[in-house]
Amino acid sequence: CFHKVAAAPGLGKGSLWTVDPQHRSTLLQAFGRQPVPPVEIEAEPTDTSRNAPDPQLFPYLARRLADTRTP
Repeated sequence: CFHKVAAAPGLGKGSLWTVDPQHRSTLLQAFGRQPVPPVEIEAEPTDTSRNAPDPQLFPYLARRLADTRTP
């Protein structure tokens, strides 16, 4: 089903593989039958200060970010 492909010089370590053209359609059908798990969307945090840097540890960064948040 898979064939090893010669790597180009300077590509690095490891092997490259390709799907045998004879088995390509079967493999694509198998992927099409796989159920796709639902994506869970996380709620946006309401407290934006949770993501802000600690002013005690990063005073310059905290001041710069506070300046950009003020309209």
